[in-house]
Amino acid sequence: MNKKIRKLTFLLPLFLLFINISCGGSDDSSEHPNPQLPEVSTLQPQLGTGSQVTLRGSVDDLPSNTVILRRGVCWATTNNPTIGQDNFVEDSQNQVGEFSFEVSGLQDNTQYYVRAYCENSAGLQYGNSVSFTTGISQPLVTTLEPTTILTTSATLKGSFSTATLSTVGFVYATTQNPTMNNANTSELMNGPDIFDMDITGLTPNTVYYVRSFINTNGNLTYGEQKQLKTTGYFGPAGGYVFYDKGVTTDPWRYMEVFPETRSYDISQTTGSQWGNTGTFIQTSDAIGAGLENSIAIQTGVSQANCAAKLCLGFQFTEFDDWFLGSSQEMFTAAKAMRAAGVTLGGGSTIWTSTQVDATYAKSVWFNGTNFEISNSSPKTFPNLLVLPMRRY
Repeated sequence: MNKKIRKLTFLLPLFLLFINISCGGSDDSSEHPNPQLPEVSTLQPQLGTGSQVTLRGSVDDLPSNTVILRRGVCWATTNNPTIGQDNFVEDSQNQVGEFSFEVSGLQDNTQYYVRAYCENSAGLQYGNSVSFTTGISQPLVTTLEPTTILTTSATLKGSFSTATLSTVGFVYATTQNPTMNNANTSELMNGPDIFDMDITGLTPNTVYYVRSFINTNGNLTYGEQKQLKTTGYFGPAGGYVFYDKGVTTDPWRYMEVFPETRSYDISQTTGSQWGNTGTFIQTSDAIGAGLENSIAIQTGVSQANCAAKLCLGFQFTEFDDWFLGSSQEMFTAAKAMRAAGVTLGGGSTIWTSTQVDATYAKSVWFNGTNFEISNSSPKTFPNLLVLPMRRY
């Protein structure tokens, strides 16, 4: 009995050794490696302007016989973020060492957590969690070209892009780079994306510098500087420049009005009639319509004694591109020059090229204080003043 036990005890290790050799002989470690996860670190983010940030990570070690399938960073407003939807950025560079991605569109002034990650054939490995806080984005505000520039007023224009309720406006001065501290200010609360404002009280024939601004919760941003020059100076043809569109279109920008009346009378003091009674010609009131009105009148009115024809035939020095201004053109000229201390025509009534009907045409008259547009001037009324205009 004891001999049998001793014999079995002796044979058992040999049997186990045989089993171990048989099983191990079929495993080839070179054909079936046992890869491990990579080592990953999350590096400190680099903050940019506003919500822009550069998120950084590092693949510190990659086990042999493995490759990087993907590497990247993910972020969230809670700690230890994981890859989800729209919260990660990655590439498939098979490279050990540091990597980075520029990320934008995050919320302003918000704490985020970021983790770098790397995946190989063994699986996905995250790095440590690092927190950062985004800055406050500067909203984009743009100063557009000023328009409707007169002797003492102008229209300022700007645009901005932000979804936050803001105060927008303009600063302007006769010195460059005006600010809220050293310039006149015109503000509009919670303005639209494209905004404009009329400013008054300017000095004629003076250069002003303008910047738009936006104030969002006390965060003040200025747009680029633009320049305007108020009218009230003499133009190239010797007239008063009273109107500046601010930009060249159609293709003109400025308008000037000749300071003295034209007349068929040799004295050149009495003006003329408007033209035929009983003839209706389609004309316009608008600024920019005077030349077209005058040409239509020249074509449709047979009478020689005609204010529009008088203007079209006028030449001063080398300039012969004059016309009779529309009602709004002549009214604007008279009003703007009055603000600059000049009373056009000495206060007498002035013809315009805008017709009311077959009997009456519009004129501009001085009421002792201001100019007004009259709709009741008979076209055959003699000797209203004729002040030619031109645009350039």
